[in-house]
Amino acid sequence: MGFLNWWKSSAALASEPDPRPEPRGQNNYLLIVLDSCRFDSLLAANPKHLLKLGPLEKRWSYASWTAPAHYNLLMGLLPHTSPIHVFASEHYKQDYLRYNERLGTRQPIEFKHLLPHLYLPTLLKHQLGYTTHAMVSMPVLNPSTLLNRDFDSYRLMPQHNDMAAMVEQLRFEPDRPSFYLLNVGETHYPYALPDEDPSLWPRISGVNGVLKRLD
Repeated sequence: MGFLNWWKSSAALASEPDPRPEPRGQNNYLLIVLDSCRFDSLLAANPKHLLKLGPLEKRWSYASWTAPAHYNLLMGLLPHTSPIHVFASEHYKQDYLRYNERLGTRQPIEFKHLLPHLYLPTLLKHQLGYTTHAMVSMPVLNPSTLLNRDFDSYRLMPQHNDMAAMVEQLRFEPDRPSFYLLNVGETHYPYALPDEDPSLWPRISGVNGVLKRLD
C-alpha cells in the first residue's frame, strides 16, 4: 500500500475564541494513501513530482488489507522499515517521536499522549486543536465504519478513482492547523482514471467487488 506523509506550515493563529483546545500543532498534516500501490509499481511508474516531497522509502504495512491497514495508520503507526534485532516497542517509540517533526508541536509528543484511545485523530483534535477530515475512495472505509471517530468531516467519495475531486475540496483554516486523510483509489486494481468507461474494466474481486453487486 503506498502512502504519502506530507506537512506544511499553517498561517498565524487568530485571537477569536474557539471551543476546541488552543492549537499546539503548527503544521497542516496530510496523510495520502495510494490504495494497493506496490513499491515496485511506483518505481516502474518513474514518478517525477512525487519525489520532490522527499526521499522514497521501501516500507511494510502492518496489514495487507485496506480496512485494518487504515486502522493502523490512524493509530499513528505508519508503514515500518522492518528493522532486525529491534524490539517492536522501541520501534514504535521512535516512530511516534517523529510526529514532533511532522506536526511542529510546541511540546514534545510521545506514545503516552495517545493513551488511552490510541487514535491519532483523537489526539490531533482534542489535545492539539486540529480540525480533522477524511475523504476516502474504498467502500470498506465508509463513514459508518469504526474509523469515523473524532473527524470533523468524513466522506466516501462518489467515485473511487478521482483524487482531483479531493484536492479541489481541501480547505485550510487560517487560525488552526488541519489534518486530512486522503484514501486514493486510482491505484487500486484495476488502475483506472475518472473519465474511463467502467464497463471496460476487468472483474473486481474481493470485498469491494462484492459491495458493488449488493442491492
